[in-house]
Amino acid sequence: MLCGDGLMEQLYPGIWASTADYFENIHLHSIKQPHCALCKALKSLFAERNSLSWQLREYRRYFQRIIFSTQGHEMKNREVRQYLEDRAVRTPEGVFWNKKCISPTTIFIPDYLHTISLGILNHLMHWVKFLLEQHLWMEKLNQIWTLMPPYPGFAPVNKPYSQVTHWSGIVMKALRSMSVSVFAATRLNPSARQSISFTEAL
Repeated sequence: MLCGDGLMEQLYPGIWASTADYFENIHLHSIKQPHCALCKALKSLFAERNSLSWQLREYRRYFQRIIFSTQGHEMKNREVRQYLEDRAVRTPEGVFWNKKCISPTTIFIPDYLHTISLGILNHLMHWVKFLLEQHLWMEKLNQIWTLMPPYPGFAPVNKPYSQVTHWSGIVMKALRSMSVSVFAATRLNPSARQSISFTEAL
């Protein structure tokens, strides 16, 4: 990032943009703290004002090395462990290392993980609603939704689920906290066939 004083700022944009998600990111990417999960820079060089350009992490290469180590002998395993150790990478593979649909190094854009979470939750609840309507259990979900008591970190919602039109951050947080438990409580004397379907869905 080119700053107002004409100098090039290194790493701070990436680090500060995801400060709140730093620990989540290093765990998802299987990076040892306190290292940068975006590039290969050493911690001692964070925010150094110099002309060095640090390479982005090569997550797919890490994945390939780990796979390769499972097919080799002990010496190969040691080489792979040393390779990962030199880059402050843990041996368990990262969640996004081998995903074709995303670039692991762009997941650090602020709110990326948040947006993914909301998208998955939205998709999940459409699917749950469809399933409950098929079995005529949607009314039960509405009743349970309005009866949930307050709890530290959880604000109850007054409207039935199907009447909520504005999904604010607070309501989405409540939904994320209680979706599984509310869904599990909606069964109304299921038949044997319904019970199997419901258990698989749960």
